[in-house]
Amino acid sequence: MTDTLAMGVLRSLADVEVQVPEQVEVIGFDNVESSEFLVPSLSTIDPDHGAMAERAVALLARRIGQAELPQDREEFVSHFSLVVRESTSG
Repeated sequence: MTDTLAMGVLRSLADVEVQVPEQVEVIGFDNVESSEFLVPSLSTIDPDHGAMAERAVALLARRIGQAELPQDREEFVSHFSLVVRESTSG
């Protein structure tokens, strides 16, 4: 799930007095800046947004230069890192 959704999960768990990470561990995806400042701070997956943006711009530029749409699709897997914080016993 995204960090934004995980933030809502943390709030909901706090409302019903479920302890994070003692009873449930929560992890998000995106590494938004505010996830570091939550209580507990949110563990997250940090995708390489810069590499994804560079690839998207390169593909778009290439497509703009073509008269026809390419028939083949391209797959791109970006690097990522795990950011361990308090929501997963970090």
